[in-house]
Amino acid sequence: MFGSYSLRAATAAMLAFAFVAFGGAALSTDAVAANGLAWIKHRGVNLMALDPVAGASFDVDVVDKARALGKLRAALDTLLDRSPFNAAAIGKLKRKGGVFIVYDPGYPKKPSPDILGAQLAQFRTDLFDNAEELTDGVAFAVVIGRYLVKWPSDEVAAMLAQEIVGHGMQHRAGRFETMNQRDAHCEAGLYKEKAHQDFGFNKHAALRVKFRQTLEWHWCSDFKRYIKARAPERMALWKTLNPDVPALLAIFADYVVEGPVAPVAMAPVPEPKPAPATLAEPVAQPVAVVLAPVPEPVAPVVVIAPPSAVVAAPAVEAPVAEDYLVSLFDKLADWFGGPDDAATDAATAATAAPAPTPETAPGASGDEIGAWFSEIASLFEPGPAVARARTLPASPR
Repeated sequence: MFGSYSLRAATAAMLAFAFVAFGGAALSTDAVAANGLAWIKHRGVNLMALDPVAGASFDVDVVDKARALGKLRAALDTLLDRSPFNAAAIGKLKRKGGVFIVYDPGYPKKPSPDILGAQLAQFRTDLFDNAEELTDGVAFAVVIGRYLVKWPSDEVAAMLAQEIVGHGMQHRAGRFETMNQRDAHCEAGLYKEKAHQDFGFNKHAALRVKFRQTLEWHWCSDFKRYIKARAPERMALWKTLNPDVPALLAIFADYVVEGPVAPVAMAPVPEPKPAPATLAEPVAQPVAVVLAPVPEPVAPVVVIAPPSAVVAAPAVEAPVAEDYLVSLFDKLADWFGGPDDAATDAATAATAAPAPTPETAPGASGDEIGAWFSEIASLFEPGPAVARARTLPASPR
């Protein structure tokens, strides 16, 4: 697209004679309309607007030359009146050479899907290579495209601060052509940041936040690394909503001379050794609970104690068998009148009733007495009853 400027520069060169003839007075748009170029000079800055290329089609409606020149003029006034820092820089550019702001509806050549991207304006050092008559010194020129010209004048002014002021100051110092893209955008972006501050823009708006993030963490990343290495206490300049741009630019001048600081080399991370092959953990299998077979009931072994210590009992519970045996002996003792002990007889002799006789034993008949003997005998006789009986302790009686 910019190749067309070689041809258009010839037209501009011819207009230079008229410009000189008028003693530097601003030319009216009508004076140059026939040549496809509108050109005025406002506050020492050349404002130009081109017609679209014949037969060209665009993705947006293009602004005509007259309206474009009005927008450029308003933007320049905003920059000069509301940002003294940038106005002073433009004064330095004008003393070095000519300052040109050119509107070209054909820029960019290809439609831009992101109109907030970088293809809004572009600083050019070769725009008037064939028209040295336009300036006695260096030409500081920026092209404004069909997208940016539709923005508010203060937004256009902020972009001028980046393109014509930021990059212009680099060109003035003779280092624009040799700077890497990152450093060039960092320094120029600081001029735009100063315009944002001077214009009172809402720094929390999405567009400002995006600009600040891109500036600080991308374009100025090398510059910040330099500050951290050379003057770490100056890193605080970034930790504010409105950084001190003049102070940062002063440091940037030293950074340009000394060069960027190499990133700190990280120790190589050794390749991880392959883990030894390990067998997978065995999956716990459910353990079958095998119940032991229930043994058939076995008759308990009868331990035969010596006759003096063991007395066979009937097949009943042990305490009951012992008491039962004792009760039988008690009954027999009572029936025969045998004393339990001498003391008891002596104590009760006077009041005790006559000893019962077998014929008169109260509550006991002959059949009952016979049954008692039979039961006592059965306890001492071997047989099935003994096998079933439990071992009883010796009776105390």
